[in-house]
Amino acid sequence: MLQGRRVFGFSGIAGNDGFRQTLESFGCDLAGFTGFADHYQYSIDDGLILQRAAQQFGAEVVCTTEKDYARLARQMPWSVDVAVMGVDMSLGNHQTAFENEVVKRLAGPINSYPDRRAP
Repeated sequence: MLQGRRVFGFSGIAGNDGFRQTLESFGCDLAGFTGFADHYQYSIDDGLILQRAAQQFGAEVVCTTEKDYARLARQMPWSVDVAVMGVDMSLGNHQTAFENEVVKRLAGPINSYPDRRAP
């Protein structure tokens, strides 16, 4: 869908560079990209700025993540097509260690962890 099309991308995730590289790997003409901090709370003004940037770069499509679309798109009418992508979390070389730690903690006795409730 994006191959050969002029795209403007944005995301507010921990791996903005990875998302940008993913867009580039689709063979699109990545006209511009804006990365925000993870869990960024978009405002209407942010949406208008992004939309203006997409228009200035001549983008046919704005591409973002599901998370960012849910945080922003409901607030705005887009003047170009919007492509929304799911993003999988990757722990890279730490995946197995993470999974082992989760299994270990789930298998352990419930009372072995400190009570973190407020007094």
